[in-house]
Amino acid sequence: MNPSSRRIAAPKDWLWLLSCFFIVGLGLVVAIKQAPFYIPDEGAHYLRTYEVGHLHLLNLRGSVGTGMPCNDYAVVAGKYHPVAWANVKTEAEQNDRNCVANTRNTAGAYSFVPYIPAAFAMRITEHMGGTVEQRLIASRATGFLVWITLIFVALRGICDGRTLMGCVVLVPSFFWQLVGVSADGAILASSLVYVLIVLKALQGAPLLTRGMLVQLLLTAALMGASKGVYAPLCLFSWALWGHLPARGVVYKIALLSLPTLVCLGVFAFFMGLADPSLVFLGNGANPALQMEHVVNHPWQFVETVYRSLCETMNVGFIAPSYAVPNGDRGYGITVLTLVSSGSLMVFTSFGVSKTARCIAALIALVLCLAVCLPLYLTYNPVAWPVMLGLQSRYFLPIIPLVFIAVSFDATKIDWGSLRKYAMWAPLLPVIGLYLACINIP
Repeated sequence: MNPSSRRIAAPKDWLWLLSCFFIVGLGLVVAIKQAPFYIPDEGAHYLRTYEVGHLHLLNLRGSVGTGMPCNDYAVVAGKYHPVAWANVKTEAEQNDRNCVANTRNTAGAYSFVPYIPAAFAMRITEHMGGTVEQRLIASRATGFLVWITLIFVALRGICDGRTLMGCVVLVPSFFWQLVGVSADGAILASSLVYVLIVLKALQGAPLLTRGMLVQLLLTAALMGASKGVYAPLCLFSWALWGHLPARGVVYKIALLSLPTLVCLGVFAFFMGLADPSLVFLGNGANPALQMEHVVNHPWQFVETVYRSLCETMNVGFIAPSYAVPNGDRGYGITVLTLVSSGSLMVFTSFGVSKTARCIAALIALVLCLAVCLPLYLTYNPVAWPVMLGLQSRYFLPIIPLVFIAVSFDATKIDWGSLRKYAMWAPLLPVIGLYLACINIP
Protein backbone atom coordinates (compact mmCIF):
# COMPACT_ATOMS: atom_id res chain seq x y z
CA MET A 1 0.00 0.00 0.00
CA ASN A 2 1.49 3.34 -1.02
CA PRO A 3 1.44 6.43 1.29
CA SER A 4 -1.29 8.16 -0.70
CA SER A 5 -3.67 5.21 -0.29
CA ARG A 6 -2.99 5.17 3.45
CA ARG A 7 -3.96 8.84 3.67
CA ILE A 8 -7.23 8.07 1.90
CA ALA A 9 -7.98 5.00 4.04
CA ALA A 10 -7.38 6.73 7.38
CA PRO A 11 -10.51 8.94 7.36
CA LYS A 12 -12.62 5.88 6.50
CA ASP A 13 -11.23 3.98 9.47
CA TRP A 14 -11.82 6.91 11.80
CA LEU A 15 -15.35 7.32 10.52
CA TRP A 16 -15.93 3.61 10.88
CA LEU A 17 -14.77 3.56 14.51
CA LEU A 18 -16.79 6.65 15.39
CA SER A 19 -19.86 5.13 13.78
CA CYS A 20 -19.38 1.92 15.76
CA PHE A 21 -19.09 3.75 19.07
CA PHE A 22 -22.10 5.88 18.21
CA ILE A 23 -24.22 2.87 17.26
CA VAL A 24 -23.31 1.00 20.45
CA GLY A 25 -24.12 4.04 22.58
CA LEU A 26 -27.36 4.63 20.73
CA GLY A 27 -28.40 1.00 21.17
CA LEU A 28 -27.89 1.22 24.92
CA VAL A 29 -29.95 4.42 25.03
CA VAL A 30 -32.75 2.71 23.10
CA ALA A 31 -32.61 -0.30 25.43
CA ILE A 32 -33.11 2.01 28.40
CA LYS A 33 -35.57 4.55 27.01
CA GLN A 34 -37.71 2.38 24.72
CA ALA A 35 -41.15 1.76 26.20
CA PRO A 36 -41.39 -1.66 27.88
CA PHE A 37 -42.58 -4.43 25.55
CA TYR A 38 -43.09 -1.93 22.72
CA ILE A 39 -41.17 -3.93 20.12
CA PRO A 40 -43.42 -6.52 18.39
CA ASP A 41 -43.94 -9.77 20.36
CA GLU A 42 -41.43 -8.70 23.01
CA GLY A 43 -43.72 -9.91 25.79
CA ALA A 44 -43.80 -13.50 24.51
CA HIS A 45 -40.04 -13.50 23.92
CA TYR A 46 -39.46 -12.14 27.43
CA LEU A 47 -41.35 -15.15 28.79
CA ARG A 48 -39.16 -17.45 26.69
CA THR A 49 -36.07 -15.65 27.98
CA TYR A 50 -37.29 -16.15 31.54
CA GLU A 51 -37.64 -19.88 30.87
CA VAL A 52 -34.09 -20.10 29.55
CA GLY A 53 -32.78 -18.05 32.47
CA HIS A 54 -34.33 -20.59 34.84
CA LEU A 55 -32.81 -23.48 32.86
CA HIS A 56 -36.08 -24.58 31.31
CA LEU A 57 -34.26 -24.85 28.00
CA LEU A 58 -36.76 -26.91 26.00
CA ASN A 59 -40.55 -27.03 26.07
CA LEU A 60 -40.87 -30.77 25.66
CA ARG A 61 -44.16 -32.55 25.12
CA GLY A 62 -46.08 -32.54 28.38
CA SER A 63 -43.67 -30.07 30.01
CA VAL A 64 -44.51 -26.65 28.62
CA GLY A 65 -43.51 -23.45 30.39
CA THR A 66 -42.21 -22.85 33.88
CA GLY A 67 -43.42 -21.01 36.96
CA MET A 68 -43.21 -17.21 37.22
CA PRO A 69 -44.39 -15.11 40.19
CA CYS A 70 -47.90 -13.86 39.43
CA ASN A 71 -46.97 -10.20 40.03
CA ASP A 72 -44.18 -10.39 37.46
CA TYR A 73 -46.36 -12.29 35.02
CA ALA A 74 -49.09 -9.65 35.24
CA VAL A 75 -46.57 -6.98 34.23
CA VAL A 76 -45.23 -8.97 31.27
CA ALA A 77 -48.49 -10.37 29.94
CA GLY A 78 -51.07 -7.72 30.74
CA LYS A 79 -49.78 -4.35 31.91
CA TYR A 80 -48.41 -3.06 28.60
CA HIS A 81 -49.39 -5.26 25.66
CA PRO A 82 -51.38 -8.46 26.35
CA VAL A 83 -49.76 -11.58 24.98
CA ALA A 84 -51.43 -14.61 23.43
CA TRP A 85 -52.50 -17.30 25.91
CA ALA A 86 -52.18 -14.78 28.77
CA ASN A 87 -53.56 -16.10 32.05
CA VAL A 88 -53.28 -13.14 34.42
CA LYS A 89 -54.44 -13.99 37.93
CA THR A 90 -56.86 -11.99 40.04
CA GLU A 91 -55.55 -9.26 42.34
CA ALA A 92 -56.13 -11.48 45.38
CA GLU A 93 -54.11 -14.29 43.81
CA GLN A 94 -51.32 -11.91 42.83
CA ASN A 95 -50.93 -10.74 46.41
CA ASP A 96 -50.22 -14.32 47.45
CA ARG A 97 -46.44 -14.81 47.55
CA ASN A 98 -46.87 -18.43 46.55
CA CYS A 99 -48.90 -17.60 43.46
CA VAL A 100 -47.21 -18.87 40.30
CA ALA A 101 -48.27 -18.43 36.66
CA ASN A 102 -47.19 -20.66 33.81
CA THR A 103 -45.01 -19.00 31.16
CA ARG A 104 -46.52 -20.85 28.17
CA ASN A 105 -46.02 -18.52 25.20
CA THR A 106 -46.05 -18.33 21.41
CA ALA A 107 -42.22 -18.30 21.32
CA GLY A 108 -42.03 -21.53 23.32
CA ALA A 109 -41.05 -23.68 20.34
CA TYR A 110 -37.89 -21.63 19.72
CA SER A 111 -34.61 -23.13 20.85
CA PHE A 112 -32.82 -21.71 23.86
CA VAL A 113 -29.72 -20.64 21.89
CA PRO A 114 -30.75 -17.12 20.72
CA TYR A 115 -31.93 -16.25 24.23
CA ILE A 116 -28.75 -17.11 26.13
CA PRO A 117 -27.24 -13.56 26.32
CA ALA A 118 -30.55 -11.96 27.34
CA ALA A 119 -31.34 -14.76 29.81
CA PHE A 120 -27.94 -14.39 31.48
CA ALA A 121 -28.49 -10.67 32.02
CA MET A 122 -32.08 -11.23 33.19
CA ARG A 123 -31.00 -13.80 35.75
CA ILE A 124 -28.33 -11.53 37.21
CA THR A 125 -30.73 -8.58 37.40
CA GLU A 126 -33.33 -10.81 39.06
CA HIS A 127 -30.83 -11.86 41.73
CA MET A 128 -30.15 -8.17 42.35
CA GLY A 129 -33.85 -7.59 43.03
CA GLY A 130 -34.58 -5.70 39.83
CA THR A 131 -38.09 -5.06 38.61
CA VAL A 132 -39.49 -6.62 35.44
CA GLU A 133 -38.76 -3.40 33.56
CA GLN A 134 -35.15 -3.36 34.80
CA ARG A 135 -34.67 -6.99 33.80
CA LEU A 136 -36.04 -6.16 30.36
CA ILE A 137 -33.54 -3.31 29.97
CA ALA A 138 -30.63 -5.53 31.02
CA SER A 139 -31.75 -8.25 28.61
CA ARG A 140 -32.09 -5.79 25.74
CA ALA A 141 -28.69 -4.21 26.34
CA THR A 142 -26.80 -7.50 26.71
CA GLY A 143 -28.36 -9.13 23.68
CA PHE A 144 -27.72 -6.03 21.58
CA LEU A 145 -24.05 -5.87 22.60
CA VAL A 146 -23.50 -9.53 21.70
CA TRP A 147 -25.18 -9.41 18.28
CA ILE A 148 -23.81 -6.02 17.21
CA THR A 149 -20.28 -7.13 18.20
CA LEU A 150 -20.58 -10.21 15.97
CA ILE A 151 -21.70 -8.02 13.09
CA PHE A 152 -18.92 -5.46 13.54
CA VAL A 153 -16.23 -8.15 13.78
CA ALA A 154 -17.52 -9.73 10.56
CA LEU A 155 -17.71 -6.35 8.83
CA ARG A 156 -14.07 -5.69 9.61
CA GLY A 157 -13.15 -8.79 7.62
CA ILE A 158 -14.38 -7.50 4.26
CA CYS A 159 -13.08 -4.68 2.09
CA ASP A 160 -15.36 -3.65 -0.76
CA GLY A 161 -18.85 -2.91 0.48
CA ARG A 162 -18.06 -2.61 4.18
CA THR A 163 -19.49 0.88 4.40
CA LEU A 164 -22.66 -0.16 2.60
CA MET A 165 -23.15 -3.22 4.77
CA GLY A 166 -22.66 -0.98 7.78
CA CYS A 167 -25.60 1.07 6.53
CA VAL A 168 -27.73 -2.09 6.52
CA VAL A 169 -27.26 -2.29 10.29
CA LEU A 170 -28.48 1.29 10.49
CA VAL A 171 -31.80 0.63 8.78
CA PRO A 172 -34.15 1.59 11.64
CA SER A 173 -36.16 -1.64 11.80
CA PHE A 174 -32.97 -3.75 11.66
CA PHE A 175 -31.49 -1.70 14.47
CA TRP A 176 -34.56 -1.93 16.70
CA GLN A 177 -34.88 -5.68 16.26
CA LEU A 178 -31.27 -6.06 17.41
CA VAL A 179 -32.10 -4.12 20.57
CA GLY A 180 -35.38 -5.90 21.34
CA VAL A 181 -35.66 -9.07 23.41
CA SER A 182 -36.43 -11.76 20.83
CA ALA A 183 -34.85 -14.34 18.56
CA ASP A 184 -34.62 -11.68 15.83
CA GLY A 185 -31.29 -10.37 17.08
CA ALA A 186 -29.69 -13.77 16.58
CA ILE A 187 -31.21 -14.38 13.15
CA LEU A 188 -30.33 -10.89 11.89
CA ALA A 189 -26.76 -11.18 13.15
CA SER A 190 -26.23 -14.74 11.88
CA SER A 191 -27.71 -14.03 8.44
CA LEU A 192 -25.60 -10.91 7.92
CA VAL A 193 -22.45 -12.54 9.32
CA TYR A 194 -22.94 -15.52 6.99
CA VAL A 195 -23.11 -13.24 3.95
CA LEU A 196 -20.04 -11.35 5.16
CA ILE A 197 -18.01 -14.56 5.57
CA VAL A 198 -18.83 -15.54 1.99
CA LEU A 199 -17.92 -12.02 0.80
CA LYS A 200 -14.61 -12.22 2.62
CA ALA A 201 -13.79 -15.48 0.83
CA LEU A 202 -14.87 -14.05 -2.54
CA GLN A 203 -12.74 -10.95 -2.05
CA GLY A 204 -9.51 -12.40 -0.74
CA ALA A 205 -9.13 -16.16 -0.52
CA PRO A 206 -8.13 -18.04 -3.69
CA LEU A 207 -9.47 -21.19 -2.00
CA LEU A 208 -12.05 -21.68 0.73
CA THR A 209 -10.07 -22.41 3.89
CA ARG A 210 -11.01 -24.90 6.57
CA GLY A 211 -11.37 -22.03 9.05
CA MET A 212 -13.86 -20.22 6.84
CA LEU A 213 -15.86 -23.41 6.37
CA VAL A 214 -16.05 -23.88 10.14
CA GLN A 215 -17.23 -20.28 10.48
CA LEU A 216 -19.93 -20.88 7.88
CA LEU A 217 -21.11 -24.04 9.61
CA LEU A 218 -21.24 -22.43 13.06
CA THR A 219 -23.12 -19.43 11.70
CA ALA A 220 -25.53 -21.71 9.86
CA ALA A 221 -26.11 -23.63 13.11
CA LEU A 222 -26.94 -20.38 14.91
CA MET A 223 -29.32 -19.49 12.10
CA GLY A 224 -31.05 -22.86 12.41
CA ALA A 225 -31.31 -22.50 16.17
CA SER A 226 -33.00 -19.12 15.67
CA LYS A 227 -35.32 -19.36 12.65
CA GLY A 228 -34.70 -22.26 10.30
CA VAL A 229 -36.96 -20.74 7.66
CA TYR A 230 -33.95 -18.68 6.53
CA ALA A 231 -31.96 -21.82 5.64
CA PRO A 232 -32.04 -20.97 1.89
CA LEU A 233 -29.77 -18.01 2.67
CA CYS A 234 -27.01 -20.51 3.41
CA LEU A 235 -27.03 -21.44 -0.28
CA PHE A 236 -25.14 -18.20 -0.90
CA SER A 237 -22.07 -20.37 -0.25
CA TRP A 238 -22.57 -21.65 -3.82
CA ALA A 239 -20.99 -18.37 -4.94
CA LEU A 240 -17.72 -20.00 -3.74
CA TRP A 241 -17.87 -22.71 -6.41
CA GLY A 242 -14.70 -21.42 -8.08
CA HIS A 243 -12.89 -21.21 -4.73
CA LEU A 244 -12.89 -24.96 -4.13
CA PRO A 245 -10.15 -27.38 -5.19
CA ALA A 246 -10.80 -29.38 -8.33
CA ARG A 247 -12.10 -32.57 -6.74
CA GLY A 248 -15.22 -33.14 -8.81
CA VAL A 249 -18.73 -31.80 -9.05
CA VAL A 250 -20.17 -34.11 -6.40
CA TYR A 251 -17.56 -32.94 -3.87
CA LYS A 252 -18.32 -29.28 -4.54
CA ILE A 253 -22.09 -29.76 -4.35
CA ALA A 254 -21.81 -31.67 -1.07
CA LEU A 255 -19.43 -29.19 0.55
CA LEU A 256 -21.30 -26.04 -0.48
CA SER A 257 -24.66 -27.53 0.54
CA LEU A 258 -23.38 -28.55 3.97
CA PRO A 259 -24.19 -25.22 5.73
CA THR A 260 -27.81 -25.39 4.50
CA LEU A 261 -28.12 -28.97 5.73
CA VAL A 262 -26.65 -27.98 9.11
CA CYS A 263 -29.11 -25.11 9.40
CA LEU A 264 -32.08 -27.32 8.55
CA GLY A 265 -30.79 -30.12 10.79
CA VAL A 266 -30.44 -27.90 13.86
CA PHE A 267 -33.86 -26.38 13.24
CA ALA A 268 -35.49 -29.78 12.77
CA PHE A 269 -33.82 -31.12 15.93
CA PHE A 270 -35.22 -28.40 18.17
CA MET A 271 -38.63 -28.31 16.50
CA GLY A 272 -38.89 -32.10 16.80
CA LEU A 273 -38.40 -31.86 20.56
CA ALA A 274 -40.83 -28.97 21.13
CA ASP A 275 -44.46 -29.50 22.03
CA PRO A 276 -46.44 -29.04 18.76
CA SER A 277 -49.21 -27.23 20.66
CA LEU A 278 -46.86 -24.24 20.93
CA VAL A 279 -47.23 -23.55 17.19
CA PHE A 280 -49.66 -20.64 17.31
CA LEU A 281 -52.56 -21.06 14.88
CA GLY A 282 -54.57 -17.93 14.12
CA ASN A 283 -57.58 -16.96 12.03
CA GLY A 284 -58.88 -20.53 11.81
CA ALA A 285 -55.75 -21.86 10.11
CA ASN A 286 -55.47 -25.55 9.29
CA PRO A 287 -51.83 -26.24 8.24
CA ALA A 288 -52.55 -29.67 6.72
CA LEU A 289 -55.41 -28.48 4.50
CA GLN A 290 -53.57 -25.27 3.69
CA MET A 291 -50.45 -27.18 2.60
CA GLU A 292 -52.60 -29.41 0.41
CA HIS A 293 -54.01 -26.29 -1.24
CA VAL A 294 -50.51 -24.85 -1.83
CA VAL A 295 -49.30 -28.10 -3.41
CA ASN A 296 -52.31 -28.24 -5.72
CA HIS A 297 -52.23 -24.53 -6.58
CA PRO A 298 -48.58 -23.38 -6.26
CA TRP A 299 -48.89 -20.42 -8.61
CA GLN A 300 -51.92 -19.15 -6.71
CA PHE A 301 -49.75 -19.09 -3.59
CA VAL A 302 -47.04 -17.16 -5.46
CA GLU A 303 -49.67 -14.70 -6.69
CA THR A 304 -50.99 -14.28 -3.13
CA VAL A 305 -47.50 -13.52 -1.85
CA TYR A 306 -46.85 -11.02 -4.63
CA ARG A 307 -50.20 -9.27 -4.18
CA SER A 308 -49.80 -9.06 -0.41
CA LEU A 309 -46.36 -7.50 -0.74
CA CYS A 310 -47.47 -4.96 -3.31
CA GLU A 311 -50.78 -3.95 -1.74
CA THR A 312 -49.41 -3.13 1.69
CA MET A 313 -46.56 -1.13 3.19
CA ASN A 314 -44.54 -4.32 2.89
CA VAL A 315 -43.64 -3.08 -0.58
CA GLY A 316 -40.99 -1.08 1.28
CA PHE A 317 -39.62 -4.48 2.45
CA ILE A 318 -37.72 -2.87 5.28
CA ALA A 319 -39.58 -1.29 8.15
CA PRO A 320 -43.19 -0.53 8.94
CA SER A 321 -43.75 2.46 11.20
CA TYR A 322 -44.62 0.29 14.20
CA ALA A 323 -41.07 -1.07 14.30
CA VAL A 324 -39.66 2.44 14.75
CA PRO A 325 -40.61 4.95 17.48
CA ASN A 326 -42.67 8.04 16.73
CA GLY A 327 -45.24 6.14 14.67
CA ASP A 328 -46.02 8.31 11.64
CA ARG A 329 -42.45 9.57 11.40
CA GLY A 330 -41.03 6.06 11.35
CA TYR A 331 -41.73 5.39 7.70
CA GLY A 332 -40.19 8.70 6.64
CA ILE A 333 -37.05 7.88 8.63
CA THR A 334 -36.92 4.49 6.93
CA VAL A 335 -37.14 6.06 3.49
CA LEU A 336 -34.34 8.51 4.37
CA THR A 337 -32.13 5.64 5.51
CA LEU A 338 -32.82 3.50 2.47
CA VAL A 339 -32.12 6.34 0.06
CA SER A 340 -28.87 7.23 1.79
CA SER A 341 -27.60 3.65 2.03
CA GLY A 342 -28.99 2.53 -1.31
CA SER A 343 -27.22 5.37 -3.10
CA LEU A 344 -23.92 3.76 -2.11
CA MET A 345 -24.61 0.77 -4.34
CA VAL A 346 -23.08 2.65 -7.29
CA PHE A 347 -19.79 2.91 -5.41
CA THR A 348 -19.06 -0.75 -4.87
CA SER A 349 -19.08 -4.08 -6.64
CA PHE A 350 -18.57 -6.00 -3.36
CA GLY A 351 -15.73 -7.72 -5.19
CA VAL A 352 -18.05 -10.43 -6.54
CA SER A 353 -18.76 -11.77 -10.01
CA LYS A 354 -21.97 -11.55 -12.00
CA THR A 355 -22.60 -15.19 -11.14
CA ALA A 356 -22.45 -14.42 -7.42
CA ARG A 357 -24.87 -11.52 -7.88
CA CYS A 358 -27.28 -13.77 -9.79
CA ILE A 359 -27.09 -16.36 -7.01
CA ALA A 360 -27.86 -13.63 -4.45
CA ALA A 361 -30.87 -12.46 -6.47
CA LEU A 362 -32.24 -15.99 -6.85
CA ILE A 363 -31.85 -16.75 -3.15
CA ALA A 364 -33.59 -13.47 -2.26
CA LEU A 365 -36.60 -14.50 -4.35
CA VAL A 366 -36.68 -17.98 -2.82
CA LEU A 367 -36.46 -16.50 0.67
CA CYS A 368 -39.49 -14.29 0.02
CA LEU A 369 -41.55 -17.41 -0.63
CA ALA A 370 -39.92 -19.38 2.19
CA VAL A 371 -40.68 -16.66 4.74
CA CYS A 372 -44.32 -16.41 3.66
CA LEU A 373 -45.08 -20.14 3.51
CA PRO A 374 -45.03 -20.94 7.29
CA LEU A 375 -47.09 -17.83 7.97
CA TYR A 376 -49.60 -18.78 5.28
CA LEU A 377 -49.93 -22.29 6.73
CA THR A 378 -50.36 -21.31 10.38
CA TYR A 379 -52.04 -17.90 10.34
CA ASN A 380 -54.41 -17.88 7.35
CA PRO A 381 -57.67 -19.69 6.56
CA VAL A 382 -57.47 -22.27 3.79
CA ALA A 383 -57.12 -20.69 0.31
CA TRP A 384 -57.25 -17.18 1.77
CA PRO A 385 -56.55 -14.65 -1.04
CA VAL A 386 -54.29 -12.35 1.04
CA MET A 387 -51.39 -12.92 3.43
CA LEU A 388 -52.59 -12.12 6.96
CA GLY A 389 -50.01 -11.25 9.62
CA LEU A 390 -47.23 -10.38 7.19
CA GLN A 391 -44.66 -8.05 8.75
CA SER A 392 -41.87 -6.28 6.93
CA ARG A 393 -39.32 -7.22 9.58
CA TYR A 394 -39.48 -10.80 8.31
CA PHE A 395 -37.63 -9.64 5.19
CA LEU A 396 -34.74 -7.91 6.97
CA PRO A 397 -32.24 -10.80 6.49
CA ILE A 398 -32.84 -10.55 2.73
CA ILE A 399 -31.57 -6.95 2.46
CA PRO A 400 -27.83 -7.81 2.14
CA LEU A 401 -28.54 -10.22 -0.71
CA VAL A 402 -30.61 -7.61 -2.54
CA PHE A 403 -27.82 -5.03 -2.19
CA ILE A 404 -25.28 -7.50 -3.56
CA ALA A 405 -27.57 -8.54 -6.41
CA VAL A 406 -28.08 -5.00 -7.73
CA SER A 407 -24.48 -3.83 -7.29
CA PHE A 408 -22.09 -3.30 -10.19
CA ASP A 409 -18.47 -2.35 -10.75
CA ALA A 410 -18.52 1.43 -10.57
CA THR A 411 -14.73 1.66 -10.64
CA LYS A 412 -14.89 1.74 -14.43
CA ILE A 413 -16.85 4.99 -14.25
CA ASP A 414 -15.03 8.24 -13.63
CA TRP A 415 -16.90 9.62 -10.67
CA GLY A 416 -14.11 12.02 -9.85
CA SER A 417 -14.01 13.40 -6.34
CA LEU A 418 -17.56 12.20 -5.65
CA ARG A 419 -16.22 8.74 -4.77
CA LYS A 420 -14.12 10.21 -1.96
CA TYR A 421 -17.19 11.55 -0.20
CA ALA A 422 -18.95 8.18 -0.19
CA MET A 423 -17.17 7.43 3.08
CA TRP A 424 -19.44 9.93 4.84
CA ALA A 425 -22.67 8.24 3.73
CA PRO A 426 -23.10 6.31 7.04
CA LEU A 427 -23.70 9.65 8.74
CA LEU A 428 -27.06 9.96 6.98
CA PRO A 429 -28.66 6.82 8.48
CA VAL A 430 -26.99 7.67 11.81
CA ILE A 431 -28.80 10.99 11.72
CA GLY A 432 -31.98 9.13 10.84
CA LEU A 433 -31.58 6.85 13.85
CA TYR A 434 -30.88 9.83 16.09
CA LEU A 435 -34.08 11.49 14.93
CA ALA A 436 -35.99 8.29 15.57
CA CYS A 437 -34.72 8.26 19.16
CA ILE A 438 -36.14 11.68 19.97
CA ASN A 439 -39.18 11.28 22.24
CA ILE A 440 -38.99 7.49 22.31
CA PRO A 441 -42.42 6.28 23.51
